[in-house]
Amino acid sequence: MKKKYNTKVQIHFILCILTTLLFSCETKSQKSDSTYLNEKQHFHSKLIKKEKAPQEYEDLVSTKDLLKVEYLSNGINLKALIVKKNLDSTKRKPILVYLHGGFALGEQDLLDCQVFTKQGYIVFAPSYRGENGNGGNFELFQGEVDDAKEAIKWIAKQPFADSTKIYVFGHSIGGGISSLLSLENNVPIAKSGSSGGLYTQDFYGWEDIIPFDNKNPLEGKMRVLVENIPSMQINHYALVGKEDEGLYDLKDELNAISRNSKLKLIYVDGDHFTSLEPAMKKFIEIINNEKK
Repeated sequence: MKKKYNTKVQIHFILCILTTLLFSCETKSQKSDSTYLNEKQHFHSKLIKKEKAPQEYEDLVSTKDLLKVEYLSNGINLKALIVKKNLDSTKRKPILVYLHGGFALGEQDLLDCQVFTKQGYIVFAPSYRGENGNGGNFELFQGEVDDAKEAIKWIAKQPFADSTKIYVFGHSIGGGISSLLSLENNVPIAKSGSSGGLYTQDFYGWEDIIPFDNKNPLEGKMRVLVENIPSMQINHYALVGKEDEGLYDLKDELNAISRNSKLKLIYVDGDHFTSLEPAMKKFIEIINNEKK
């Protein structure tokens, strides 16, 4: 069975939000700064265990509906899938980069993306280092973010891609990666969104999978959006399920952390998993409305 590490400790997460996010947003300038990128330039994560991603995986292969491709990140060849529907060698089309939940990419992740393919988007889903038989090791929101960046740059160069219309959306772990991409520059993202992808730096309850020294606060800080909100380079739309383990009960506090920032919180029906489809539909609506 596919195991996904969702926000299973959301109550603890909310307490962390109240003590870290509100403080961060109220004491730092709301204007975008380069603090995160400056810190990242000099930060080198030290893995205390070098292991593959903590999830069983299926082989990624081309099928009648899917095209397996590879892209390069940090010298590692990584696998990805493209949904063949909407591919047209004679026309450039908008791209939806889907960042999967859990720690392995599977065919079901692409099936979840029918909301996007029905709207005419070419769906592209990368896997990361340490996953799906790829080289490299699991880093938890660090090297994987760099892989996602390289995947986006790769798809932008393809002859069927409209590089001005590349949208990124992630669920759960993929949502966390998508949110971190909003801190980056020089990545051709028109808009980013997530479903169930907000995390805090202590990663409480995940002690069995954390590959870095969590006693070093910088290791955690560099892995979550919520500690770096003033450094956001683009708007990020975080879609939160109204039944997502208590998050909606504190919507006023959540709204406070996004006020006057590039983090846009939007509420949809469903829990951590059932909110995915409504979140996707809302993200499409956001894209379409801003095109008008």
